[in-house]
Amino acid sequence: MGVRFIAGRAGSGKTAHCLSAVARHLRESHVAGPRLVLLVPEQAALQIERALIERESFRTLGRCEVLSFRRLARRVLDDAAGPALRVLSPLGRQMVLRRQIGRLRGRLRCFGASADRPGFIAALSETVSELIQHGATPADLERSAEGRDANDPSGLLLRETAAIYEAYLEFLGEAEMDAEGLLEAARKRLDSATWLHGALFWLDGFAGYSPLQVRFLASLARLAASMDIALLVDPDAECVTRPDVPPDAFSLFARTERTWVELTRALHAAGVAIQPPLRLKPDPLPRFAASPALGTLEKTFFHVAPRQAEFSPFTAHDVTADPKAAQPAIRLVEAPDLRAEVRAAVREVHRLTVGGAASLRFRDVAIVCRSLEPYHDLLSSDLKAHGIPFFIDRRRTTTHHPLVELLRAAVRLFDAHRFAEAMIVLLKTGLTPLSPDDADALENVLLARGVTHPKAWSDDRWLSAPAAGEPWAADWPAAQTARTCLLYALGD
Repeated sequence: MGVRFIAGRAGSGKTAHCLSAVARHLRESHVAGPRLVLLVPEQAALQIERALIERESFRTLGRCEVLSFRRLARRVLDDAAGPALRVLSPLGRQMVLRRQIGRLRGRLRCFGASADRPGFIAALSETVSELIQHGATPADLERSAEGRDANDPSGLLLRETAAIYEAYLEFLGEAEMDAEGLLEAARKRLDSATWLHGALFWLDGFAGYSPLQVRFLASLARLAASMDIALLVDPDAECVTRPDVPPDAFSLFARTERTWVELTRALHAAGVAIQPPLRLKPDPLPRFAASPALGTLEKTFFHVAPRQAEFSPFTAHDVTADPKAAQPAIRLVEAPDLRAEVRAAVREVHRLTVGGAASLRFRDVAIVCRSLEPYHDLLSSDLKAHGIPFFIDRRRTTTHHPLVELLRAAVRLFDAHRFAEAMIVLLKTGLTPLSPDDADALENVLLARGVTHPKAWSDDRWLSAPAAGEPWAADWPAAQTARTCLLYALGD
């Protein structure tokens, strides 16, 4: 049957179409028939699997599997004959790169001085990962550096990157492989995965594919009975009807249109038949059937000069209105500053989840910011004040994580000059077996008695009660108990 593309805007029913097709096959039989495979991004696999089960109240998915590219590659390699390959993790890649740079340091004019800087190895590891994903070789980097002046920084960087990359690949040899190379190794062993022969495939949720993934799909399509690939593309886009036409670089869907054209060319080159595309153009869009205003916003938000009439469903509304009153789908709220803006958003979340109009679960609500940094502290404090559990998708360094601070402080306890500081940090991590009150009492006594050396733990001053009227006398009993507990936990 070949490959068929599914084109549709947001909310047009691409995912629903894929799930309905899989459910239809499962209703015929959970066991008999070709394998059904849904390929989705790794972070969406569990969500799609759950949606499929809830859709038809299936107790089991039987011959259907929801997989990511990485999980599918591992399945293929597990079924392949021959010796098992050892896969190097991203952390292992960093360790190998550090070792190879140490060997090549004398030849590296640019990277030699930067190799010991924090973050350099991690950045180099990401570069190597992208090179493997795109199927680039050290020779490709050398060719890119040709013709450039010997002192040109870009040419020098390319040549040194090629040298490190080549040394890394030589280290891997034939017995080991990088985690990013799983897909290429699986592609070469697809013939041994007989369970994929004649299978039905659906791909959804991808905005683009790496060159390795494109090659893998082309090889997989030759074995499959059919393959449906859903892409977020305007069904009226020129590339949908004429794949030979290059995509519009200024289109709202330029990225996915490029993906459409690249996949079409790769499949044609592999000799895979391509069926006419399925263009989803329901009116209204299923996702916005209950909210015409959101449907209008999806159609016109990125128009250069939208007509005024198209925005007629939008209604401004005061955020302090009656929480039980019906609310419009879209509201524009003017706030004098960031704090007022955050408070308005948090009050609305409270109204929708635990307030008068409580109809949603916390997981059904999202707060989206253009830049999270200026809102992070305000959102955290306001959400906590309203008793709303939340997760903020933000990278944080582990430098000041309580566990890291605990480990650092435990090591510094052996340094006589930093004992007092280390002990206070240790108590403040909250990871000791002491309660917060006992930890505070022990800290007060440590400071009052001047315990600044490890040997002071066994000093006689701990055995004598404080004099009458000492300000820390009330903390003494709790501090004695806390010290005994901490000595037992840390050892002598």
